[in-house]
Amino acid sequence: MLRCVRCRASLPAWREWRPRRERVACAACGAEARVDDVAIDFVPDRPPPAAWRDRAMQSAWLAKLYDRAWRPASFGLSTGFGAPSADDEGRRATRLLEGRDGPWLDLSCGTGKLTRRFVEARGARGAGVFGLDVSRAMLARARAAAPGAVLVRADAADLPFDDGVFGAVATMAALDLYADPARVLGEVGRVLAPGGRWVGSAFVTGAGPPLVDWLARAGLRQMGQLPFRRYLIAWADKEGPPGQDGAR
Repeated sequence: MLRCVRCRASLPAWREWRPRRERVACAACGAEARVDDVAIDFVPDRPPPAAWRDRAMQSAWLAKLYDRAWRPASFGLSTGFGAPSADDEGRRATRLLEGRDGPWLDLSCGTGKLTRRFVEARGARGAGVFGLDVSRAMLARARAAAPGAVLVRADAADLPFDDGVFGAVATMAALDLYADPARVLGEVGRVLAPGGRWVGSAFVTGAGPPLVDWLARAGLRQMGQLPFRRYLIAWADKEGPPGQDGAR
């Protein structure tokens, strides 16, 4: 289900990568990915970001403080303390994805709290849970939080996955951080299987993001919303038949 981020060629199954702890080169173009104890890293040689906000989001200090201090304070101040807590949001997201067949992807997984919840929700079904983030510091925390997940370091706007491989994709508290959220949602639509579901959340300021248009361009329909003052949880389904275990 993995593909090269440079030439889009299919890559070996991730189960063959994880124990090897080395660089793996694409047979078609030679682009390298690094495999280590933290993640499958598709951008191992990427330089640090130039923008201060992006550097902060990828820093070790923020990864350490994110769950205990950064998210509660920043989300509370930004929404008039109307946003749900991370635990409440995680429960809601998991319920919205129940019954979705195939692997689940926690996109922009951060410290892995939601990834861990997904692993617990999937249980012994063995469908697989993937967590993806561009920050190695965040992924290191996610590795400890969700040891049963497959972690991947890559750009959310250029996902290293084949088309139609996930039954569920979540982008919780992440849409506001993307330079091009429409492109990210386009990638979400590409990697979702027919009948699969996306769930995400975002801050709402002024008129809010043109979410309906972005989702429509990504081939996602039947959107529902849960507003929380200046915060929004939304979900949408990819057109097509549901998965075999009763996606609704």
